[in-house]
This record gives sequence, C-alpha cells and structure tokens, in this order.
Amino acid sequence: MSLVCPISENYIDENIARINASITLLIVLFFLFTPFKWIIFLALIDFLLRRILDGRFSYVSRISKFTTGALGLKKISINAGPKLFAANVGFALTVLMVVFYYTGITSVAYSLGGILAFFTILESFFNICAACILYPFVSKFLS
Repeated sequence: MSLVCPISENYIDENIARINASITLLIVLFFLFTPFKWIIFLALIDFLLRRILDGRFSYVSRISKFTTGALGLKKISINAGPKLFAANVGFALTVLMVVFYYTGITSVAYSLGGILAFFTILESFFNICAACILYPFVSKFLS
C-alpha cells in the first residue's frame, strides 16, 4: 500500500516536528501515568495555538526550535502538509481526551491517550508519519 499524504505549499524542519512529537508524548504520558491530569490542557492549548496561529506562539515548537539549535541539528526541510494534518488529528484526540476524562468516561480518555502516545512514538522514534497512514481513510470519509 502506497502512502498518500496531504500536500502543502509550506515546508517545515523535520527535526522540529519530531521533537514536537516527543514533547507531546511526554505530556500524554504524564496525563496517563500521574495524578496531574490537568497537564493534558498543555497539549490542548498548544495544538490550538498551532492550529489557529500557524504555530507562531506554540510553546512546544519554541522548545523544539531551541533544542535543535542547542544540539546543532541541521535543518531537514519536509512538506508541512502531513504534519499539519497530524497536528489536527492530535488536536481532535486531545479535545476528545479532555471531554471524556472530565465527563467521567476515563477509560475512553485513556484509550485515546494511548492512541496519541502510539502515534507520537511512531513519529518521534521511527520517523513514521501516522497521518500519512490515516489520511486516505479520512479523505474518503470526508468526501
């Protein structure tokens, strides 16, 4: 099966995208395995900032940019389309996690957190974009 990814005119740094995923993974793991459930709002707010303001005020992206500079990582330009779609999927999952958790349906919230953690692990450690796997199914469903 060949992957079909959303395409954009814009390009982003792959290293920053992967570090963004790693930071999101840490937030989700804190939500899943500590009593600090409010931390999921950090992910929700950051996804919202990336979605509405094109990432300019995303604190996760700012930390990632600082980290790539501090580590001396060279910029690797990739198409932004798949990562924007992935951020939208992350935003949707995070909204659902918050809704289900705070309405008492915690098992669904934790399951969604597990899915988001899995997606971020794929991106962070294996450079596998789950958005490119999901996109053909979502685009068929929405069209």
